[in-house]
This record gives sequence, C-alpha cells and structure tokens, in this order.
Amino acid sequence: MTGTALDLLVSTHGALLQVALNLETGEANITVLHDACPVYFGLTAGAGGTLIAARNIGLDLRVATPGLPCNTIWRMQHGSTALEPYISHPVLVDLHQIHAVGNWLFVVLGRGSQLAVFNLATRQLVLCFDLQSVVPPDLRRTDRPADPYHFNSISFASGRLFVLAHNWTEGSFALELLFDPEQEQLPVLTLRSVHRGLGHKSHDIVFDHGTLFVLDGEDGALIARGHPAERASLPILGTKPFPRGLIVMPERIVIGYGYRSADQSERVGSRTKLCVLDRKNLNLQLNLDLGPRGNPTALAVVGSSGSIGLASA
Repeated sequence: MTGTALDLLVSTHGALLQVALNLETGEANITVLHDACPVYFGLTAGAGGTLIAARNIGLDLRVATPGLPCNTIWRMQHGSTALEPYISHPVLVDLHQIHAVGNWLFVVLGRGSQLAVFNLATRQLVLCFDLQSVVPPDLRRTDRPADPYHFNSISFASGRLFVLAHNWTEGSFALELLFDPEQEQLPVLTLRSVHRGLGHKSHDIVFDHGTLFVLDGEDGALIARGHPAERASLPILGTKPFPRGLIVMPERIVIGYGYRSADQSERVGSRTKLCVLDRKNLNLQLNLDLGPRGNPTALAVVGSSGSIGLASA
C-alpha cells in the first residue's frame, strides 16, 4: 500500500472481494476471492491470517451451498487467497461483525444479545457474554424478546471494546466495555460507559484519537462524534444509501454502501459502492462502483505484509 494505492478486502451479500484501489484515478482492480457462502460479513486479523464470517445462508434462509458449513468463521492465511473453515460452533448464528484481540475472538451474534468469545489458539468457545445484562434501565426494551437490541458491530481501542446496537426503531447506542487483551484466563468485561444518540439502525463503530465514528443506517451518513465536522452525508444512490463497512485512517475514511430497501432480497445483487472521505474535513474525495456484487457488509485494509486493519492504519 502506497500513498495513492489502497488494497482492501470487501465482504458483501454475494462475495468476498479483494480490491486494489488507485486513489488518484479511482480505478479499481477487483478479484472475487470466495462466493460460495453468502452472506459474507465480519473481517478481522487473527490466527495467522484474516478471519471472515460467512453465513452460507441466504436472506431466504436457505443454505447457499450444500455441503459447506453454515455460520462459520473462515480463515485466509497470510500469503494465500484460499479460504478454509476455522471455527464452527452451534452458538454461531446470523453472523455479523467479528473482532480478534490478543488471543480472543469476539463474535457479535445477530440474534439475541450475546457476545461469543473464542480462544483463537484452541478454537474453543470460552464465554457467552450477555450484553443485555449491562444495558442501562432507560434503554431496556421488552417488545422484541428474541433480539431486543440487534447488536451488530464491534471494535477495540485503548483497552476498550465498543459494541453497537442497531436497536430497531429506537435510536442506536453503543456499550463501551473495559477489556484487558493480555488476560490469559477467561476474559472479563466490565461496562465503562454508554454512548447514546448514535443515529438510527446504525452499523460499524470505530473509536480513534478521540473521535467516535458510526454509520447512521437510517440517514445514510457518517457520524463523527468529537470531530469538528460532526457528520457527513453519503452520496445518493437512487434512494438514501445504506452504509455498512468503515475504515478510519490517519488521512482518509473509507465507507461501503449499497442499495437501501425494506426487501432484503434486493441487497443481494445490488451495486457495491465505496466512497473515500478526507478525514480532516469529511469532504468526499472519491466515489466508486464495484459492480453488482451485493450490498457491502464490512471493509478491511490489507497491508504490505498481508495483515489487515479495521480502524486506524
């Protein structure tokens, strides 16, 4: 990766993509790495490579490719573009974002309010943390008992885990949990703070150098709490854009977005879009169409060593 080149992994409803992006010309070289197990979702570095959450279950709840595992964490080892199943477990369902910290893999389960934690070395489940237990009283709800808050996104910064709740028709919020990645025994998570008013039906959360970044799903915008500009609207795509996938870097911000529709089946073959913002003022620098690969779900930067990063790079 140079000053004008950006190598990305892009997971979408239809495929896992590798994208070599020229920031000056806006040209992109796109390679489909895997497309047998949609919907593809979370991306994180860990276990000697890149870990990818893949459901292999379509939005119609049918298995996409019989014979391949469903709701599984796959691994792509450094120096390779081949994927192999890495963690399968009955607790894994409706996979959304994942994040590896130290020797632990955190998996946000798209149903219920569970945060599953796996030991990366042994691949064993070591903890299911009930996020609902630390939701403050003023945010608690009982109208959707199977999945009251729809937690979907997670990131780590400065000894803290940030877990974002979509929260359906109510305003999105995030739990900030203290976590020591050097823990060798069972992970201990403690609530430090709650961040309210983070848009509606939001996705992706990154805390970097004093700014909390979140993608407002309802309004198709980037929230930047602690940034002078505070907010930036994304380019219009026929209707309001539906943003998922966020990378925060020292000089720029990369956001994925796609077609917004109440009918989730329309997200499968919709246009895959990326936009690049100037981090200093949140002005649009580049808007890119990757073709009909489906709505994006997560983004990651691929470094020169093959490692990836989801937040600052």
